[in-house]
Amino acid sequence: MLSRPYIVVASDFSASSDYALKAAEKLRKKSNGQIHVIHVTPYPDQWDWLTNDVVINYYPDNYKKNLIDGLSNQLTAQMKRCGVEGKREILMGPTAKTI
Repeated sequence: MLSRPYIVVASDFSASSDYALKAAEKLRKKSNGQIHVIHVTPYPDQWDWLTNDVVINYYPDNYKKNLIDGLSNQLTAQMKRCGVEGKREILMGPTAKTI
């Protein structure tokens, strides 16, 4: 058996993420491990529908903070709903590369 494994779970707030979080929590309890739940959001200029001139001219100063705060609240609610105890983190960047 693993000795206090460090379990990383990526969430996109979907039902599949709920399933993964619940499975990770079962593993954490059995192994006395730690869970780190992450959600990755892309930078706005990576969105197909948002052009660079829009990003440069209309990107509010507090956008990143508000986005991260909102996603953090959503992730906290998901973890609570799934009965998960652990650390949570919101990351920005290309999803696959960031994970």
